[in-house]
Amino acid sequence: MRQLTKAEVSEIEVIKLHVLTNIPVLSDFSSADITKIIASSKTMPQKFYNYLKANKINTSSLTMDNYKKQVVASYVEFITSES
Repeated sequence: MRQLTKAEVSEIEVIKLHVLTNIPVLSDFSSADITKIIASSKTMPQKFYNYLKANKINTSSLTMDNYKKQVVASYVEFITSES
């Protein structure tokens, strides 16, 4: 089995963020819901994207472990500040 390129890993992480940010917080969801989100081409909120970009939270500048921690922490901060 071949390994993913850095570009492919980055693309997958962005898709995961699009899905995560389009699932209502604390809601139940299924694989069908994830499929619908991906098929709808919904993306993460622009404000969240801008925050990640401004703070250089990406797979190019961080290790994968640090990237995931930073994304989760940023998303929690984002959703709690929006309410």
